[in-house]
Amino acid sequence: MSAAPELFTDMQSDRKGFQLLSDYLRNAAGISMPLNEKNLCLMASRLGKVMRNHNLDSYAELYKRMQMGDMKVRDEFIMALTTNTTHFFRESIHFDTLTRYLPSLCQLNPKDNEFRLWCAASSTGQEPYTLAMTCHNYFEYQPQMNCKILATDIDLKVLSTAAHGCYQHNEVANIDSATLKKYFHRVHSVKGDRYQVNTNISDLVRFSRLNLLDPQFPFKKKFHVIFCRNVFIYFEKDTVAQIISKMADVLYPGGLLFLGHAESGIMRSPVFKNVEHAVYRRV
Repeated sequence: MSAAPELFTDMQSDRKGFQLLSDYLRNAAGISMPLNEKNLCLMASRLGKVMRNHNLDSYAELYKRMQMGDMKVRDEFIMALTTNTTHFFRESIHFDTLTRYLPSLCQLNPKDNEFRLWCAASSTGQEPYTLAMTCHNYFEYQPQMNCKILATDIDLKVLSTAAHGCYQHNEVANIDSATLKKYFHRVHSVKGDRYQVNTNISDLVRFSRLNLLDPQFPFKKKFHVIFCRNVFIYFEKDTVAQIISKMADVLYPGGLLFLGHAESGIMRSPVFKNVEHAVYRRV
């Protein structure tokens, strides 16, 4: 097999192979990666480990393996090219907004004693656990309501990290001391202290794999709230419209859809009304 530097050079200059994999990524995960020098370098740097792990010498070989149905290679390919930037209380104003709307959201179906929230891009867990902390602060005084949070992602590796719920000190540094004390406990190890999510919030969250490009979402009950933030910036407009339409189908009328602050301009659906920045009500 080629030495690593030579392989990287070959990959970075392989425009035909890049286009094959870019098209595959769009069809498999909805992520748009146009052909340019920046993305040529990005794909080469992120796929190098996948190529070496499976003794592959070219993008064409990688594409062939995936076309033949090798799901392990396919999963590693998608995971390598999925961006998972996140932190606790990211775009924090949205959690204040959720808190203000919780009383009215709970009344959307008065006969239902479950409050259901879907975090549609859980990454390594910081967002769904932030949602759990936000909801717990409200529902601990509303014992008649059960809060359930579904956290999904296409990336199995980040889902595993999220379900474990253990974070380094720098990952919880922006959480105020009272919240940290209430919802985490310190775990000592030879590699340094880490912070484990307490069961009072981890019990509220269930992690599961889901591809937003699936033809239909497999949910039996509707949600009161959907968080899908900083995901659509990687998708093409038609793909975004299709996903938002499917989200409307699984959201209660009157329910809220939260997008990322940089994504507010992509909403074109007539069934959603803008109520605050990047927050939309299902009408």
